[in-house]
Amino acid sequence: MNLSKPYYLLLTDVKGSTRLAGAAWERLMKRLKVEVADLTDRYKPALGLSLNYGDEVTGFFEKPADLYAIALALGEAVYPETLIRFVAVKGMIGATSQNITEVGGPVFKKASALMERIKKERRYSRWFLGVSQVDRALDALSESAHFVRSSMTSYQRDVYLLLKEGLNQSQIAERLGKQPQSVSDAVKRGGAERVIECEEAIQTVLKML
Repeated sequence: MNLSKPYYLLLTDVKGSTRLAGAAWERLMKRLKVEVADLTDRYKPALGLSLNYGDEVTGFFEKPADLYAIALALGEAVYPETLIRFVAVKGMIGATSQNITEVGGPVFKKASALMERIKKERRYSRWFLGVSQVDRALDALSESAHFVRSSMTSYQRDVYLLLKEGLNQSQIAERLGKQPQSVSDAVKRGGAERVIECEEAIQTVLKML
């Protein structure tokens, strides 16, 4: 890593982790560790991704294009037991190290402050990528998508995930052993298309930065 250039920091936190204990916590952490390893292989961060302090996943990236996709994948890894929240920040690091907890710098200070803020405000995410209009748009889109997604039933969520994979409603019905009308109802009542539109808009914005 280079001290003279900014990086994008993704900081995620497992919501309500102190309420999970015993075998349930161990199962969740096992899934999360597997997901972190898979995401690291897939997206090749500049540093990380790493599981720190028991319930935080952190990674540095040279570009922001994959930040939201990674946050969504981590959210799926802890579902249905709990949810995640995240902040994405562009800024300067304080030191070069292979240990992400030793990097520090303004980017970490800003991310930590934003994480404390969204915990108090009970928000899902905050973006701080250096352009205020972009940050506000990303905040609104990610909060909107999260609100609808977290309100889905398990069945509606399954339909949404398959729809996002590119399956049409007939294919989803066959995959889940449901009637096509049942899938159509789940799409409408769960708001799957609205969520996917928000997610695609976020991805479009991030790829332009």
